[in-house]
Amino acid sequence: MKTCCELLVLSFRESEAVKLLEGRLSRVAESEAEPLRFLLSEVLTRWCERKRAAGFKNAEEMAECLQLLARALGAFPGNEGALNEVSWLANTAPDSLEVEALLNQILDSGIDPGFVHFVLGTRAAVKNPPDLAAADEHFGRAIAHNDSFPG
Repeated sequence: MKTCCELLVLSFRESEAVKLLEGRLSRVAESEAEPLRFLLSEVLTRWCERKRAAGFKNAEEMAECLQLLARALGAFPGNEGALNEVSWLANTAPDSLEVEALLNQILDSGIDPGFVHFVLGTRAAVKNPPDLAAADEHFGRAIAHNDSFPG
């Protein structure tokens, strides 16, 4: 299954890989689903990475990537690649209500609160003009949850 999905991703047919994995997930016992959920999360994350590498023409394309990441983290909340993509997109996303709503949906999905505050702090720090008070508050909360986050 993994090799098949890798080949589909390499041939830019991520949607087919997602359908294949979702079909398989609907037929397996919960005890056997974790590796498939992780693989689904990986495929969705790679799809987002490919879209990002191609460049975004507008906020809607970035919102599409955030939707893919929301699905990826819904399938497997601890996927480090998906969390890294969320962090990158959160810090480069334009101020758009749609993008902001999707980002908040992802951050409210049950991922580590320290990570959420780290992303929000970085987002506040890179705003134009920067909101340093909000950034400092979020970074403090991130460190309180996980002391490995940079201060």
